[in-house]
Amino acid sequence: MRLLALTIIGTLVFLGECADLSFNPQTHPELASMRIPGGMLITHGFQRTETFHKETGSFFGATSSEIKLQATYRYAIELRNKWTLNIDDTRHIAFVTAPPFRPIFPVAIDTNTISTWSHSGFLKFDKHEHLQALQKEISPRLESLAQSKEYIELGRKEARISVEQFVVDWILKHRGWPNHCQPCVKVNFEDE
Repeated sequence: MRLLALTIIGTLVFLGECADLSFNPQTHPELASMRIPGGMLITHGFQRTETFHKETGSFFGATSSEIKLQATYRYAIELRNKWTLNIDDTRHIAFVTAPPFRPIFPVAIDTNTISTWSHSGFLKFDKHEHLQALQKEISPRLESLAQSKEYIELGRKEARISVEQFVVDWILKHRGWPNHCQPCVKVNFEDE
């Protein structure tokens, strides 16, 4: 037993000497730590195939480019924002007004699904530059889509379910709820 303890201690000392226990961002510039003040509650997400097309023309013909990809959109609520919680103990209902959920940026792209196409017209030799210009437009266009009313409304039902589960699992369990009752939570968002 004593030999085992000494072996474990020796291994830990060796690992401690080998490990870089003090992370220094100046020695690792490719790593960037991010802090989210107060944390986030990820409410929902969805995947969608997006197609981006660009065409420019001149006297010498047109150049067309297209990029098709699978995008993953995620939405979250900042936990430190204002929440309103009213509990009706007689009816066993909790009424919650949650902050609005917002898209998480950047929108994720599955690089295995990217397909590109480009074609230049007669006497036009700019299809590669044209395709690169379209690639630079993708992130801003994905962010715009993520913030659109259509995409926001697409996930409102799932976001409501996530907030209901959060309230039941966290707030009501810590506050207490009668054992004979199933908690009922009604959720509205500030932007409704």
